[in-house]
Amino acid sequence: MLQEEKDAYDKAIESIVYALESLGSLFSVHGMEGLYELTNPSFKELQDTLAKMKSGADELNHEIERLVTEKHDLDAAGASVGLMNIRQGIMYAESLLMAVQQKDLKKSLEAHEQVVNHGIQPNTW
Repeated sequence: MLQEEKDAYDKAIESIVYALESLGSLFSVHGMEGLYELTNPSFKELQDTLAKMKSGADELNHEIERLVTEKHDLDAAGASVGLMNIRQGIMYAESLLMAVQQKDLKKSLEAHEQVVNHGIQPNTW
């Protein structure tokens, strides 16, 4: 991977990690009802933001897989593994939002634990 590709990858990952940590913190501080109130009526905007992050991660994954397949790039192979972790974190965040929207406390608490304990690590080039 070229340095500019590595930098773009790192920037995308940092943004997603920040968003996931922020969502986890909002739930930790405000709980299910508080998060619902904070995001309602902008709940849809938060869901749209997650959808954009998911789409961006999917696009990045496609490019990284191309580098692995076509150029046998070891940096891209490592980035691919990290990106799987990111995509899992986004799925946890989507689960949290769905549970909060449904006002299901048990599922909200479970999804919150998954978000905050997911442990996304930066890639080491």
